[in-house]
Amino acid sequence: MSPLKNELVDLINNIPDAKLLSIKPLLTMIYEDTVVIEPVLFDILSENEKTAVLHGVEEDERGEAVCFDEINWE
Repeated sequence: MSPLKNELVDLINNIPDAKLLSIKPLLTMIYEDTVVIEPVLFDILSENEKTAVLHGVEEDERGEAVCFDEINWE
């Protein structure tokens, strides 16, 4: 395993399970290159967060979403 993966595994192993629920969708999106919102997690979002997620889904459905790989991080 690469040093980076080892570091990430160590970090994940030290995160309480309750907090892991919050990063699971992000890791799933990165791994599958998809947008994933699990219904159980959606229920714990604030109204502003739910609105943002639904706005993003609507943008994606209209073909206006930007692929994660196309984001310029510089």
